[in-house]
Amino acid sequence: MVEESCCTCARLLSNILPQYDEKTEKPVAQDRRLECCGRTICGNCIRRNNRFATYCPFCQISSDPTPLPQGLRDPPAYSPPGSPRPASSILATSTIAEEPPAYSSLDAQRSSVEIGDHCKETAEDVLHFLNPAHDTVSSLALRYSVPSHALRKKNNLFADHLLAARKTILIPGEYYKGPSLSPEPIDGEEEEIRKAKIRRWMVTCKVSDYDMALLYLDQAKYDVDAAAEAYLSDEKWEREHPLESSSKGKTAPNRARRKFGIQTGISGQLSPSIDLPEAPSQPTLPQLDIVKLSPDQAPRISILAVRGIAGWVALSADARDPYKCQALLTRGHWLDSPDKPYSNRPFQQWQPPGCMMKEYTREDIQSCLGGQRIIYIGDSTIRQLYWATAKKLNATAADEDMRDAGKHEDLTFEAYDVAVDFIWDPFLNSSGSRHELLTYLNDDLEDSTDTVGEAGLVTVGGGLWFARHFDSDWLDQFHGSLDYLTPLLGVRRGSASALYSSPSSKKRNAGQHIYVTPVQIPFYDVLSPSRASTMTPSKINPMNEYLYNASMTKGLKVVWSHSLMTWESEYAYEESGLHVIESVSIQRVDVLLNMRCNAELTYSRGYPFDKTCCSAYEKNSSVRARLSLALIFTAPVIVGLWIQNRTQIFNKTKKHFYLHEFLVLGAIVLVLGVFSIRRSAAKNIPVRHTPVEQPVADQPFLSRDQTDEWKGWMQFAILIYHYTGASSVLRIYQVIRILVASYLFMTGFGHTLFFYQKQDYSLKRCASVLVRLNLLSCLLPYVMGTDYLYYYFAPLVSFWYMVVFLTLRICKSRNTSTLFLLGKVAVSAAMVTSLIRVPTLLEKIFLLLQHMCQIKWNVKEWRFRLQLDSYIVYIGLLAAIFYRKILDILHAQRFPSHNRISLIRRHWGKIRILSVMIASAIFSGFWIFARYSTNKFVYNRWVPYISPFPIISFIILRNSNSYFRNYYSSIFAWLGRCSLETFTLQFHIWLAADTKGLLSLGVFGRRETHIDGRYHDLAILTVVFLWLSWLTADATATITTWIIDPKRPKVVNGPETAALPTKRFELESMINATGSRPLHAGALSKLAKRVHTMWIERLEIRLCSILLILWIMNMAKT
Repeated sequence: MVEESCCTCARLLSNILPQYDEKTEKPVAQDRRLECCGRTICGNCIRRNNRFATYCPFCQISSDPTPLPQGLRDPPAYSPPGSPRPASSILATSTIAEEPPAYSSLDAQRSSVEIGDHCKETAEDVLHFLNPAHDTVSSLALRYSVPSHALRKKNNLFADHLLAARKTILIPGEYYKGPSLSPEPIDGEEEEIRKAKIRRWMVTCKVSDYDMALLYLDQAKYDVDAAAEAYLSDEKWEREHPLESSSKGKTAPNRARRKFGIQTGISGQLSPSIDLPEAPSQPTLPQLDIVKLSPDQAPRISILAVRGIAGWVALSADARDPYKCQALLTRGHWLDSPDKPYSNRPFQQWQPPGCMMKEYTREDIQSCLGGQRIIYIGDSTIRQLYWATAKKLNATAADEDMRDAGKHEDLTFEAYDVAVDFIWDPFLNSSGSRHELLTYLNDDLEDSTDTVGEAGLVTVGGGLWFARHFDSDWLDQFHGSLDYLTPLLGVRRGSASALYSSPSSKKRNAGQHIYVTPVQIPFYDVLSPSRASTMTPSKINPMNEYLYNASMTKGLKVVWSHSLMTWESEYAYEESGLHVIESVSIQRVDVLLNMRCNAELTYSRGYPFDKTCCSAYEKNSSVRARLSLALIFTAPVIVGLWIQNRTQIFNKTKKHFYLHEFLVLGAIVLVLGVFSIRRSAAKNIPVRHTPVEQPVADQPFLSRDQTDEWKGWMQFAILIYHYTGASSVLRIYQVIRILVASYLFMTGFGHTLFFYQKQDYSLKRCASVLVRLNLLSCLLPYVMGTDYLYYYFAPLVSFWYMVVFLTLRICKSRNTSTLFLLGKVAVSAAMVTSLIRVPTLLEKIFLLLQHMCQIKWNVKEWRFRLQLDSYIVYIGLLAAIFYRKILDILHAQRFPSHNRISLIRRHWGKIRILSVMIASAIFSGFWIFARYSTNKFVYNRWVPYISPFPIISFIILRNSNSYFRNYYSSIFAWLGRCSLETFTLQFHIWLAADTKGLLSLGVFGRRETHIDGRYHDLAILTVVFLWLSWLTADATATITTWIIDPKRPKVVNGPETAALPTKRFELESMINATGSRPLHAGALSKLAKRVHTMWIERLEIRLCSILLILWIMNMAKT
């Protein structure tokens, strides 16, 4: 017996399970037997399309009243099972059989139309007004009985998703003859045609003025070609008559007239003219002689290039996705894929284009989703995301639950006030899934403030079971299940074009956080035979194509980056070839958490801004306040730093260490340093016990050129270390720690030598050093939203400078006694060590600062910085005392006949040779000892005690002979003179995301890669970075002079900079020059004179005023 099937979905009626209502438990729809032709339509098809309840799609007859004509054409020959075929169908079959058989179904359909209508004329094309929520190429082809290829050819559609950008489409009259089946537009069909002609004219003529388009089209009676020809002829006339068109052409005044609706040119002569005041004449600018560019103009050109690139990125490239939300969901690549070198632990860093993705921890998830639920709905691939999220919260408990959990059941995991639920629904049609989605949407619509137990993140995915368990109708089943959930998965607020326009706001339930994962693409080569026979690319790819179309037309948030994580990478899969490894699952979960929580954590925590994907930096009020502060200080460099690091104009990418990159950059710096070696100039150096200065060709121990060179090459090493992300390599970290200790050694050595020789412990000297060190580090926190200790180098040097100053300042008259001086150093070291290492001392000091000044510093980080170099400054202090004593012994003309002193003078040459040999042995032995450190924590415990040995050894070897002392590298010395500024500005120019990432211009190479275009960015940004550091160093020195000694102008490169007024008539002349009222005799004049005198003469007043301003800014900031 032949079984009967549905005439619409072609499924056997015996295999179709009826669908029941959840509340009444009655069938949703019954099967319908058609009275016209005897066919049967199943209840599922009637439920999906209610029109089938009253309409026969084959006979085209409706049982209800309808304006359409009944029975437009004869139904095709068809006989239900068990019934004889009608005679009419036999005749029709014999008639058609006279023609040769068609090669395809489309050709057969077209040939049948041509046979019946070959003598008729082709009808006009029908205009259909599109509905983006329902109309697709496939639905229109089915609705109008038109082949899909004919629709694409008629409307120049090269891809189906281009239909989303159209408002209307033409139905070819060759295949369809009848009225349009779309609803009439609000403005009417004629109005839509008129608007289309206006847009076409504006595009053709490249004119954005709507009124001008109306004028030319009205004159041409909406003939687009004639209107465009008239406009172009007018433009040609204006160019050929410059005298007449000087006030009517495309000049600046004319553009202003067109902007404000005043007609000009020929069109303007037709309407009443309005006279505008003529603009004042502008002075001619001097022409730039490119051939005679000076060397200092190269950095300026680089900055102009950076500004132009930033404008291009902001206005064109990133205008569609300014917050990088779409980039996070749809694109990305692995920084540590197995096919790349130095990838010992692959699949740990996923890089979306142009932004940085955060690796979420338990504390981050709890802070964002505390009291809420994370829901996963789908098959076993979605279950992997569930277990990855559970392990982020509590790995031990998750492993225990994983051993006891079943395969095909719902799961729940709770930890730290966060609940994670998994609903087993491989076919995406269960009532539990629909209930959870409806509950989430209702809670979001109500905008309830009670968020306990609500869903904060929902992820839906599946599709492999359709390919595994269905043979012929797998795609229809997938479409039906997805359409069943689509009304609950799409974007409800705004259109699909605004899907990724802005990140989540600070409110918990703002926006819709339901994401759909694409169908997992297996690794087909290792699938089991049963899976390989059913899970094929011919089944998987169409399902993903349907998801793509749904994301474009219905607003689904499809996480395409999940598919890219396994693209052409066999190592990302487990042995089954179906599921991915744990590290890939963790990165997939991080993509979802970054979409959901980045903006919320940024608003609540502030810096470091290391999560730049789908996140706005700060609120508008905070942005305006900080920009105003930067402008008040007239610091364009600071404003530039803010734009680069606190806006989305520039891209930010993750760091990843490549050994070859570190070695190449180091080799380039080394070559530049070697080629810039030159001899130090002879200087007049005062010699003790002589009344005059004598020119000395041989440089002294640790001369200025030598220390500047030392700072410079160490700064280059630290910059490369930060840029390449080499902190993960233990051996490189060990070297950098010694270099940082070397800076502090020079702090102790240099300042001790100054105090010992000059005996200048005045407030002016102390204030000048501290202001010079901290000027930039105190301004940046207010503009960038960081804190003072974030720029740890300046606070660290300032702290140890005050330790040296107080150690030598107390009882300074007895510093000539070596034993007393050593005793003071020992007491100072004991007190500082107690302050650092004894618990609660620093905490109480920081708590006092918080209550009095609203200063919130990280005491744990500060203690860690002090402990790492807690003794090296004292070593530098003792080295300076020892050097001064040895110098006195060697250069003194009269000295006591002491056995030890005479022995030193007599055998000084042998002592130098012996010290060089010992230094060489210690220098080599230290690095052998350092190799026994297994990790950073072990090395950090030893470094305070062992760091002096390689530093002292290097100093001895560097000054072992006159050749080493008298030659230096000029490039390294140049950078050493502005090392403080380079160390501070690198946080916001070279680096990005508060040192967690790298700054990128985003215009070189492909955006999806990490290396492509990175070296172009490095070349341009390095020039800008070094030049701005040099300018900032000079500016801070000038500002320090204004603060400390306003009566003394500072000389910079020859001419004197403007100093503060020092006399009354100078102050009055400055006030008069600004247009203010002059000072008159009387109380106001006396008060102004007294305040001015106190400001100029009293350094204490100036310093207290600066501290008061900082205190007010701290209080206002909080």
